[in-house]
Amino acid sequence: MNKKLLILTIILALGVLGLAGCGKSLSDRITESLIEKSTGGQADVNTNDGNIKINVEGTSIETGNNVSLPKDFPSDVYLPSNNLLSAMTSEKSYTISLEVKETPAEIFAIYKQKVANSGWKIVTSGDFGGMQTISAEKDNRILSIIVSPGQESRTTVVLSEYLKDQE
Repeated sequence: MNKKLLILTIILALGVLGLAGCGKSLSDRITESLIEKSTGGQADVNTNDGNIKINVEGTSIETGNNVSLPKDFPSDVYLPSNNLLSAMTSEKSYTISLEVKETPAEIFAIYKQKVANSGWKIVTSGDFGGMQTISAEKDNRILSIIVSPGQESRTTVVLSEYLKDQE
């Protein structure tokens, strides 16, 4: 399956669901049908409990007000006290987006220390116009951290962990 097409389809579906409201409704079924036609795979869309959950062929996305951390999220990836905004999992990767109370500079410094202390080798890190990034490796895994200013004096952190063969 073309990953770019899947991602674009999921983004479209999230937009449709955002406009359509909550519940296993006609909009859920229409969105499932659109995803299935675009990907050729089976889709499950659920907009209950103020969250949007989409599952397509081993890839799962959840976004909303009460997002759950994926059950197998790696224990050696530091998670500060946060508001989890979204989670995406596939067979060999995890990506989560969260808001934290620390400033971008504070959380970036914390992550640099925590990543190194957890046995990850920092490959690159830098500040790109207010967006700070860390790329690290451990065994056959890659960790990507993106820190940026968020809304209302909060900071947004995006964490991606995946196997090297997923590059």
